[in-house]
Amino acid sequence: MQAYEPTVRATDSGVSIEVTPAAMRGTGKVYFYDPTDKTGDRTFELQLDENGSMLVDYKALGAHRYQVKMSWEANGQQYFFETPIDL
Repeated sequence: MQAYEPTVRATDSGVSIEVTPAAMRGTGKVYFYDPTDKTGDRTFELQLDENGSMLVDYKALGAHRYQVKMSWEANGQQYFFETPIDL
């Protein structure tokens, strides 16, 4: 079985989150955790479009070094993913 991971990257418009394949798409949360400044922490509902993408606008975040933590459920399976990102 091949392992799949979401892609989290900074773009010109915001932080792009992509979840593939479609079997991994479900409901959950995306948590932007700043280990040095808890006032920068943000939580969002995982809201993927028909292409499995979500964009978090920079206006909703600040210039922080985040640990992006995602947890979600799809097709009866629990998933968790974590990756750093600098904004």
